[in-house]
Amino acid sequence: MKLRTFLYILVAMGVGYAMITLFVANRAVLTAHMFHFWGGFDLPVGLTLILFLVAGVMITLLAGLTREASKMMEGWRLRQRSRTNEEIEEEYGRGLSAVLEGRDDEALRHFRAVLERDSRHFNTLLKLGEVMRTQERYDDAIEYHRKAHHLKDDDPRPLYALVEDYEAKGDLEHARNVLGRIIGLKRDSLSAWRKLRWLHMKERNWAKALAAHHRVEKRLNPLDARDRADSRFGLGIRYEIAGDLLSAGKAKDAAAALRKLIRDEPRFIPAHVRLGDALRALGVPNEAVDAWYQGFETTGSPIFLTFLEEHFLTQEQPLAAIEALKRCVARARKDLGDSAVAGRSCVLCADFALPPRPYPRTSPQPSGRGNRIPEGDQRDGARAAGLSMPRLQANPGGLGGPLLAVRRMEHDRRRFSRRDFLGRSRTRACAGLHGAHLTEARR
Repeated sequence: MKLRTFLYILVAMGVGYAMITLFVANRAVLTAHMFHFWGGFDLPVGLTLILFLVAGVMITLLAGLTREASKMMEGWRLRQRSRTNEEIEEEYGRGLSAVLEGRDDEALRHFRAVLERDSRHFNTLLKLGEVMRTQERYDDAIEYHRKAHHLKDDDPRPLYALVEDYEAKGDLEHARNVLGRIIGLKRDSLSAWRKLRWLHMKERNWAKALAAHHRVEKRLNPLDARDRADSRFGLGIRYEIAGDLLSAGKAKDAAAALRKLIRDEPRFIPAHVRLGDALRALGVPNEAVDAWYQGFETTGSPIFLTFLEEHFLTQEQPLAAIEALKRCVARARKDLGDSAVAGRSCVLCADFALPPRPYPRTSPQPSGRGNRIPEGDQRDGARAAGLSMPRLQANPGGLGGPLLAVRRMEHDRRRFSRRDFLGRSRTRACAGLHGAHLTEARR
């Protein structure tokens, strides 16, 4: 027995003893007087006091028992609810595992089993909608994500899921409307502005995409590497705006936009290339050639050698093409200029049966056996440069370094073909090209 219980018993016995002694001492008074009830019913005062005391004790005991019973029932309900929640979470976990393993039909069964036990399970509604979207059941996905939004209207996750649903369905207008609601709830949401920018780009609405990009730039963190990369995203959008102007016949406006783009980012290779095309469309091919020279001098990319060569060869001026390549030697970077341009010059001389012409050297060239390349590499270099083996064998020793440079230049030409610069209209292609060029420039 606990000490507290023992003390309670002692106190109760003391109170009982005190009451008995008081009743015995006042027995004459308690029995001489009567207590009148309704209807002419009378009881002695002492008996009446005892009845009221017993009634008070019973009421107190009943209230205490009721409270304890309610606590016991509440504890039982909590245990049942906890057990049910554990079972629901286990079922939900099995559904997530099925999603990760690609078993969508099994995942649907698990998620529906969860909703049968708890129709307001928020995460299940979200995941079930995602699975529906994966199975291209867009209307069902939208319905589940709307239910999730009604459960938690201040949570942006169902709204982002609705944006993905409408985008996958091809209803970009509704996707933009939902993004507007997200921005209304959280105006500084960087993810929402990025998504809005992407939707405008998907519709090729470059002006609105650029406006959304300006909103993104205001919220970027300069210390975050991803944000620093995202700040260059506007270059591709501005490039696409200039490309649309050029396609619409507004070559002058396109050239002005491209010049401004080059001033902001001098090493953006596609802008230099498209500026040359815009100037050619304006009927000033000499300025186009100068723009490509400037692009080569600024970036050192061999793609400009290809454009210069194609420009002059299209006009049937092979000598001018060779002179243009010679001109690039003086401006070329040390690791690219001599061998690459000399190799291209030798290729042009061989293809058009022209005598090789001297070119200025920017660095001393090794002589003797060290300047020769193995026959296999010569054959590969000749194939890359477009030379036949008889032409190579006519001068087996002097083309080693140039031909290896031509192989590198042809590889770069395949990576950055004219189709990549002029045919692909997506901004990500431009951004990727720019990133690849920056990597090459750093190397």
